[in-house]
Amino acid sequence: MDLRQYSFGEPVSVPAPQDEATKEGATRTYVPLEIKPLEPDVQALVDEGAASLKAMNTSLGPWMWAIRVLKGEATPAQRALWRERLGEARAADRETEDSMGTRNGPGCVAAVCVRDHWSELLPEERTWCIDVVCAEILRTADRWSDTERIQRHDMAADRRSAAVIAGLLTKVSSEAERTQVRRALAAALTHPIQEVSWFAAWSVDASVWQWDPALALRCANAIALHAQMIEEQWENRDRRPWTPDDAQALFKNVADQVRQAFEKRTGIPNDAHATLNLEARMSGDAYARILTILAFAPTEPASVDAFERASRALVKRWDDEDADRGRGSHRDFESAMATEKRIQQFALRSTREDATRVLRPILDAVDRHADEIDSVVQGLTIEEDRSSNLMQYWYLWELFATEIKRARWLEWLDRKHATGRKLLATIFMTQGWKDNVRHWKSLEGHAHRVDALFEALPRTAIVLDNYVRFLYHIGAHSLPRAFTRIATALRQGVPAEMLALSNTVFLLEVLLQRHVYGRPLELKQQRAVCEAVLYLLDILVERGSSAAFRMRDDFVTPMA
Repeated sequence: MDLRQYSFGEPVSVPAPQDEATKEGATRTYVPLEIKPLEPDVQALVDEGAASLKAMNTSLGPWMWAIRVLKGEATPAQRALWRERLGEARAADRETEDSMGTRNGPGCVAAVCVRDHWSELLPEERTWCIDVVCAEILRTADRWSDTERIQRHDMAADRRSAAVIAGLLTKVSSEAERTQVRRALAAALTHPIQEVSWFAAWSVDASVWQWDPALALRCANAIALHAQMIEEQWENRDRRPWTPDDAQALFKNVADQVRQAFEKRTGIPNDAHATLNLEARMSGDAYARILTILAFAPTEPASVDAFERASRALVKRWDDEDADRGRGSHRDFESAMATEKRIQQFALRSTREDATRVLRPILDAVDRHADEIDSVVQGLTIEEDRSSNLMQYWYLWELFATEIKRARWLEWLDRKHATGRKLLATIFMTQGWKDNVRHWKSLEGHAHRVDALFEALPRTAIVLDNYVRFLYHIGAHSLPRAFTRIATALRQGVPAEMLALSNTVFLLEVLLQRHVYGRPLELKQQRAVCEAVLYLLDILVERGSSAAFRMRDDFVTPMA
């Protein structure tokens, strides 16, 4: 604190506190320190900064509100402020760029109003929202530099506008508005910024399929045609060295052609998505976006065919990578992950017959690509936990469990870095749970399936470890009967080898402690369970477990 910038003010007298031993009516006197006025030029800078901060907060408010609503993070009270935020957005400056990016606010607010409040908007408000959403997409639709194309910014107005553009086409009434929105949709589907094109694909959702299936399919075909034309022109280009400007010109030329065809509703083949070469360099990301659109219509024959092609292409890519091992991989991991995710979602939404057909190429590859399939099975569990389709999930789980039971790599599981370990851990659902989780709702009535899988697998250390992990994390409802299965497995195998993993011993001790100390009567009332627990305690004692030694003494001691 720089006292040179302060001066003494007029003394101020206040009544003395009552808890002090002072005479009645006594007062205290304080001398305040008052800051001296700033120099005129410094004060001008302070005023300018305060005004700038106020303007920024005014612009930032609607933007942050819209993002919270679009991401599902807003409270009901916050969502109810939509008309107030719409008024602020309509009055905001949409042209001036600033370092904070607050000009994105109006576009994001317009996206909220289109998505959630279209029926409540006045005619002039609808017109404003249409203009803003379309303008935000077109504003960046010809930025073909490599740097800009790969940027990630899901709070930007062009992304959020693209996320509602296909749905907006189902809502507008006049032909002029449809033409305007159709142009923006064509630009979004072929947008140079990859993230915008993804948001556009997500906008072709179930409501668009219900309103106009031909439109949804045309969007998928436009994406396919765009990728196909880029691939063809790139392969047929002059063999001279190409500059970045040459590549940008090629991309822009192709995009313009596809956009014109989409707007005119002619020139886009109806089967473009079905004939796209999935081994081509440009097809990975494009086909993942096509699957995103088709996943919203799982009963469409075109969707089933497309997802079966995707599964076959995925397995072929794994085969090719094995063949090219040691020579480097050119796999597009981001597109591969997106394709896997779409396949998982489709399998959980479709009929059992279609899901089996789509997953069959992957199921047939369990024996040779267990490590790659691990992420597919893990994704099914994540999708089930997020949006439950209980009977379908367990039907799919059984499909993979059946293939695992007859996999050849089961013979070598106990080898170091053995194939199949990751997939085995995933099928037993041992990963990703919080420490305090002891049960998974989707497991209710189906835990016996996991128990049966354990009984069908070889008596090896890694199988036992995974089953014990399952019981520890979410399989509490399988206990205490599961102790009999573990005891039987140890009797059939070689206990010293099956308990070779220290983590298995530790988790088994914890499971036994929960019941020996917490529910001893329940264990003793069931003869088979009681014998199994005593056997397990004896085995653990032989392995030097002091915890098991104490539990055995407590367990065999008669209760008073």
